[in-house]
Amino acid sequence: MSNPEKGEEPYDLPDDVTSSVSSAHDVTIAHLPAITSRASSLGARSPAPGVVRLGLDRKKSTKGGLTVVNVPDELAMRAAVDFAGMSLFLIPIPRFRPCCTVDEHKILVELASSVTLTPVYSYPLFQHLFPERTGPTALDNKTLVFIVCGGFKISLSELFEYREHLGKSEEGDEREAYWDVGIDGEVVLVPSGSAESL
Repeated sequence: MSNPEKGEEPYDLPDDVTSSVSSAHDVTIAHLPAITSRASSLGARSPAPGVVRLGLDRKKSTKGGLTVVNVPDELAMRAAVDFAGMSLFLIPIPRFRPCCTVDEHKILVELASSVTLTPVYSYPLFQHLFPERTGPTALDNKTLVFIVCGGFKISLSELFEYREHLGKSEEGDEREAYWDVGIDGEVVLVPSGSAESL
């Protein structure tokens, strides 16, 4: 699913994922059989070819860039719960979050929106996405903006369900210490927030 003639490395798709070529935008598009994430309201089984082309062009440009990040539902749940001020995690807040308090923002956001907030509530993920630099370009001198919308697929009862799911530790089934996060096709282990992973 790539064009080796253009220097792109080929990769294999899972058996249930198909692909098609958009000659109008010169991209190959993957088509998922179904959306299995709980963050489904903004989901699509395949992206628009024009958007993929814009993203690829931006990734290659010097104007900015683009990073593809795939987080598990549990990380999005944690961000939604923390953003609402309902956190069950008592962990130190790193210095890069001076604006955030224990009460947070008290706003309900659905999972499709809280995905944007995952680096805010996971310092190891933040470090992977925005590595600290020294000198005049240090991260301390930069402003990061995370845009979220509330959405309509969220309720207070769902946030309580997410919080219970995240804190649950049944006998013989310990909560995983790390979550797999995909960043530009590579898997990065991000601590889940459990005591043993901090």
